[in-house]
Amino acid sequence: MPTSESVLFFSGPPIKREFLPSKREGARKSTEEIEEKVNINFPNPFQPRDPEVVDAYLERSITPLLISFDILYPVQHTLLVTTQNILEKCCYEFTRKWFPFELEAAGWSCAKAVELIKWTRVIFKHSEWLPCEAFAVEGPLSQDILAPVQLLRHTAVHRLQTSLGGVRTLIRDAVTFAEALRDSM
Repeated sequence: MPTSESVLFFSGPPIKREFLPSKREGARKSTEEIEEKVNINFPNPFQPRDPEVVDAYLERSITPLLISFDILYPVQHTLLVTTQNILEKCCYEFTRKWFPFELEAAGWSCAKAVELIKWTRVIFKHSEWLPCEAFAVEGPLSQDILAPVQLLRHTAVHRLQTSLGGVRTLIRDAVTFAEALRDSM
């Protein structure tokens, strides 16, 4: 027999649920009280989080591993694949401008013809022979700029789940790479 307060378990964390009082017990709860309980049990994942609130939420969770990934996987995958596609286009345009003979020799007619890892290798191979104005960074491209781009591709293609902070870092590194190639897109 349910009481006025019970704990409901499902695939997520346990939540405390109060049954609405019957007519005999008094008036129904106000909308504000119900919304407050919903916000406590299901915090908005897109709001900045207070570390104390997150810690308290994780302490009562039975699935802390799942909660530590604070971005939905379909959103993460869409962001990383889109970023990867943009970088492939960026690499194609850079190659077309600075060493188009490589495109002709390999028969690459569009950005999709080559995966991102190969684009970065081709650009790195030619980077020390290109003029200074080809790059926004001094000298040829370093592995510090290329390695995170390869990690982005690896994470997107192999569908590895990461946190929101991880996605931000990968996208920030992608922007750094595009800026190094002087791509304003």
